[in-house]
Amino acid sequence: MKTQGYQLKKSVGGLVRTVVLPVTAALALAYGLWDCSATTMSVALKPISVPVSIEKTGSVGLDGLGLTVSTGTTLNVAVTGCASGYSFATGAITSVVNLYNGDRNCLVKLKSFVFGTTTYSATATGATDFTTWLAGDTATFANTTSATDLITVFARTQVSSILTLSDAVLYNFTDVQGSTTSSTASDAISTPVSLTVNGNAAPDFTYLDSRIMSTNVNGTVVLKLQFQCPNTVTGTSPTESCDGLAEANMDYIMVENTYSNAALTVAQVNAIFAAGSPTAVTQDAAGAAGVGTVSTSPKGGIQTSSTTVGAPLYPSHQNQLIIIRLRDGGTPNLTLSYEYFYINIGSLTQS
Repeated sequence: MKTQGYQLKKSVGGLVRTVVLPVTAALALAYGLWDCSATTMSVALKPISVPVSIEKTGSVGLDGLGLTVSTGTTLNVAVTGCASGYSFATGAITSVVNLYNGDRNCLVKLKSFVFGTTTYSATATGATDFTTWLAGDTATFANTTSATDLITVFARTQVSSILTLSDAVLYNFTDVQGSTTSSTASDAISTPVSLTVNGNAAPDFTYLDSRIMSTNVNGTVVLKLQFQCPNTVTGTSPTESCDGLAEANMDYIMVENTYSNAALTVAQVNAIFAAGSPTAVTQDAAGAAGVGTVSTSPKGGIQTSSTTVGAPLYPSHQNQLIIIRLRDGGTPNLTLSYEYFYINIGSLTQS
């Protein structure tokens, strides 16, 4: 019976010797793991220790603030997909997993970890596992004793397609879930400031409510904000007005607060809009449902979209600046005025 495999011709002592390699060994040769310098054919697999960790989003390496890192412990991982045939069934590790230098297509799959005293698992009731385990993939882990205690876990880095000595695996997690209501402390919202351009009237909304819509792999959240008109709005969408100002002519922009809550000039705000991507507001009729913990918007007003991205939540309390712009609606749609708020995203609490 003929041996299945690949043939390797090697000169040994002036003679050309043909050796049939089994498939696994042939793969090792192809991936640089075969020691061809010896007269005796042997596979020289070189083990390496690959660091594996999980950190709370917003820790060192994400926001660069050098803050204390919150990490998970007692990681359980599995290794699959390695071209060499090596695999590792789900088991506990401390900080590294042993693989082989030069191996290909390995995946280090996080299955569970402990945060504080709670074990979160990708296979517990209520959980949704990763699909690719590649950087950017997202999963929902569940408390092994409570299907309603959920956290979002992100694959931040995975081993290279060809393993190298510098490879490391990092997962991130956040315990603030998307599509949950949230509240913002009143002292986290600055007093709104209106800026007029050439004496035109400016919006005078007040902050009403907020909602976390989803979380992203870099630790940011998609945040919906709701603002109320001082007096009951008139008209109906898409032609509502707040104190005579057409909401159809309003848009907004949300950027990181790098201004230390200082008063802004028209020139500064003009520059922020010129450099960014403004989004049209959503009009709220009187009595519209609140987006979070507030039941209704009694007087009506405006909302931001469901895709407004906020700053990383944890562990730092980073600030955001949101600016509402009013334009004349004509051509070239000139700016009439602004209103802006400083918001401490870090004060959001899940409810």
